[in-house]
Amino acid sequence: MDKERAAYNLKEGALSDVICLALNLDKHSEMRTRIKNWKMSSKGLDFAVICGNVAGEFIGRRNKKKSGGETGTTTGGGMTIDEVNEMLDNMCMGNDREAKAGELRKFIMRATEKEVVWIVSIILKDLKLGGVSEKDFLMHYHPQAYEAYTCKADLRKACEALSDRNAVLKKHDIECGEGVIIAQLAGRKNTPKEVAKWARSKAFAVETKFDGERVQIHRNKESLGEKCQYWTRNMNDFGPRGYGIMDVLFCDAAEEEGTRDTVDEHRGLPPKCILDGEILVYNKRIKEFVPFGTIKRAFNAANWKKNMGKNMPIIPKGFYENPTMQTKEKGQAKDKEEDDDEEGEEEKEGNEDEEEEEEEEEGEEGRVRYEWKDFEIVYVPFDILYNEDTSVIHEPLRKRYDLLKGAIRGCLNKGAVKVGDTGITCAVVSPFQDDIADNESQAEIARKFRTVVEQNDPNAIAKISDCLREAQDHGEEGIVVKLLDSPWVPGERGHNWVKLKPDYCETSDYDCVIIGGYYGEGRGRAGKISQWLLGVIKDGT
Repeated sequence: MDKERAAYNLKEGALSDVICLALNLDKHSEMRTRIKNWKMSSKGLDFAVICGNVAGEFIGRRNKKKSGGETGTTTGGGMTIDEVNEMLDNMCMGNDREAKAGELRKFIMRATEKEVVWIVSIILKDLKLGGVSEKDFLMHYHPQAYEAYTCKADLRKACEALSDRNAVLKKHDIECGEGVIIAQLAGRKNTPKEVAKWARSKAFAVETKFDGERVQIHRNKESLGEKCQYWTRNMNDFGPRGYGIMDVLFCDAAEEEGTRDTVDEHRGLPPKCILDGEILVYNKRIKEFVPFGTIKRAFNAANWKKNMGKNMPIIPKGFYENPTMQTKEKGQAKDKEEDDDEEGEEEKEGNEDEEEEEEEEEGEEGRVRYEWKDFEIVYVPFDILYNEDTSVIHEPLRKRYDLLKGAIRGCLNKGAVKVGDTGITCAVVSPFQDDIADNESQAEIARKFRTVVEQNDPNAIAKISDCLREAQDHGEEGIVVKLLDSPWVPGERGHNWVKLKPDYCETSDYDCVIIGGYYGEGRGRAGKISQWLLGVIKDGT
């Protein structure tokens, strides 16, 4: 399985260099230019297709020279699956581009143009096919293959168990600590009225749809010890990649030196437990969550130690530069100035040198200087799949909510825990209002994440609209509506959950003026404007 291999450490830029080396392309050649400038393709072709085209032309020209006559592209089909796997294994070893190019050259010289496209896609881990899902493939492999896959997300185990198409699996369920459970997803609705119609007067819960990273947390004390697994939707366990710093919240082991020392009746999660939830970064100053692209940087900061021999990670602009957050930041800065004025001239004079130094750090725009201690990595659980010694996905959502409240009690009692040496903290935030009221450490960060609408409620549409508006006011993605009598179904979409975003709703046309924009972060957005700031003419002016 390619998933089981180490990283290739090759994205489009580095892979283009390797392919050019493999084909021994001159740096001024037209074919090399096409590969290196693939983003500028006039035909809109993706990188893998361009590489396949160039490889086909190159081998075609090479064969033509050898035969001295008319020829097309490669004859191909010369490598077995074992040979391809061996080549891919070798490409994972080290970072020597010459060695990687040598391995790739062996393949290209024996492959067809389409096979090159596929191998490039495998290396880039970009195998999405329009309109075709893993379910379509697995259902053709065996009628029960997709069912087996959704419960453990282990393709090898699912295929090996059903290698005989006549085999019949016994009724099985999810297990804790054996891999991610394929996520249940939400269908789409365009208006609050459509959502209410879909619910058919049944009781439902409205939850905030966060702009964070959905993560399943698996705790199995027997097999994992005092560590957890942090499974993303891409079926990667990010525990070894830095997320394990949050183990202190979910496990029973004593916190690191310098963190809060509490003795709870029940610390962390139950010995066997699976939570489904969202990881976000919280800005303590303006009391808002920050955009999705900040999460990996926050974990880098949480794992930084003074004795690592590396500089402390800097705080990127994405942690505080977006329209919703800037508006609140300016308002709070103004309030702070007014409070400072009331403190008296004597204190003000005593701090003149300190203020001058701070102004230099703030820069031309006078922006408040942020430190890592101003941010917190939080996990907001919204469902529980496994509790104590049994799967609970077959239980209705209303009951799972009750189980979830009990399971996270020990995590909430730990409060905010300092991790690493940057000052950043981490915490579990409850989606339940009574938990917020009873726990002082939750009050500042949490707001109304979840609203229950009982069956036959005549104000259902209005309540859905209010929840959507509140999420929008806080810069969140939208809302998710879930039927309270529904089970948790791996891989299911739209039957029991639906989502509603502001941009789905009916809109009106406005004449606007572009005033400015905000640069994005991360792959595909870095250096580009990802958000526009628009101005609307005010009546009477």
